[in-house]
Amino acid sequence: MRSSAFFLALLLATSPLAVQAAAEFQDVTPPTVGTVSPTQVEEDREITLSFPISDNVGVTSCTLYVDGTAEGLMQVYGNVASKAYVFSFPDNYGVYAKCFDAAGNSRSSAVQNIEVVSASTVIPGQDLILPTVGVLTPQTAVVGTPVTFRASYADNTRVVSCNLFIDGVDQGAMALDGNAASFKQTFVAAGTHSVYVACRDAAGNLGMNALPATVRATTVSGNGLLIKLQCPRAAQVNDPCTTVYFYGSDGLRHAFTSEAAYFSWYNDYGTVQTVEPDFMSQVPLGPNVTYRPGKRLIKFQSVSTVYAVAGQGQLRPIGSEAEARSLYGTSWNKQIDDVSDIFFGDYRIGGGVGDGAAYDRLNELDNATSPNVLF
Repeated sequence: MRSSAFFLALLLATSPLAVQAAAEFQDVTPPTVGTVSPTQVEEDREITLSFPISDNVGVTSCTLYVDGTAEGLMQVYGNVASKAYVFSFPDNYGVYAKCFDAAGNSRSSAVQNIEVVSASTVIPGQDLILPTVGVLTPQTAVVGTPVTFRASYADNTRVVSCNLFIDGVDQGAMALDGNAASFKQTFVAAGTHSVYVACRDAAGNLGMNALPATVRATTVSGNGLLIKLQCPRAAQVNDPCTTVYFYGSDGLRHAFTSEAAYFSWYNDYGTVQTVEPDFMSQVPLGPNVTYRPGKRLIKFQSVSTVYAVAGQGQLRPIGSEAEARSLYGTSWNKQIDDVSDIFFGDYRIGGGVGDGAAYDRLNELDNATSPNVLF
């Protein structure tokens, strides 16, 4: 026999009050879809049809319709839905977009006429070309640190404005300088964000990045960060902007003395983040990053002694080929890196690999998961 508590719960769940409360939390608001632009195009020329869109919970998809036929899904960038399209014949076409939001609500824009004209009838001086926007840089950021996003742009006439969008939200007008737009932004929490730039020319044509950039904002954690300056296009290999620093949990930046030293810790440059010069100058310099313990053998250019690297930058001399082979195998002599004498002071000399506390290569590797262990 069911308890009275069960019937009471059932009664409350089906009461008008409960139904009304549930209805109040249900999203029944469809998206808003504006009018298409441009409204006059040239035959056999690829153009981008754009619709302004908005919704209280977010538009998830839009489909383009031409003369009642679905022409495929559109790109949804924040408050704009767009799709590249080619009209093959001069005529008038009825065009609209149908959009859905996250709750499944949908709405179509009004059907709008687009006039497709032949190349011979294009009005002289009429601008139908959208601005093009280059790749957004950088695509990494440090939480709490201003980062300046940049993107190049080009147009056949003149770009009058560019706006930065983060996760679909317009952050405002960007500064325009020559053929580049910039915007300074500070992230307050770690995470990934979809970021793109939309530029409008003097004729009202709107162009955007081909794809939004995924920007990763990270904090300085126990594993530290890898940072460098943004390099100008014509930077040489010895330009200071090419130097990669380890930004440690000690609040200092530590330079890698060579590519070989860097690759003893990391497999690639995929996690290096670009920071502003103002930020870099505010982080004091610390000691250099020495080789990862247990990874490689090293020797200095002016001496023949080969060393194994231990924790805290300690060097353990290799006393014989047999010792080297026991630690690094038969190819030990191919695992030696030459280090410039100017970096000798970054290390300290300890006892031989077999003296006192014997050198345990695997244990050294396991304990050196980040350059933070050096400082």
